[in-house]
Amino acid sequence: MSTDYFFEHIFKKSKHFLISNWPSKIAAIKVLAIVSWFKDIN
Repeated sequence: MSTDYFFEHIFKKSKHFLISNWPSKIAAIKVLAIVSWFKDIN
């Protein structure tokens, strides 16, 4: 019972971290896309 609660807690924590981390991931993807686009031009 206690281990189930423990894993549930970890799952919720990681889920919250992923959701709260989305904006930074999207920003990083946009920066990479812009950089690769400029590389294609040059």
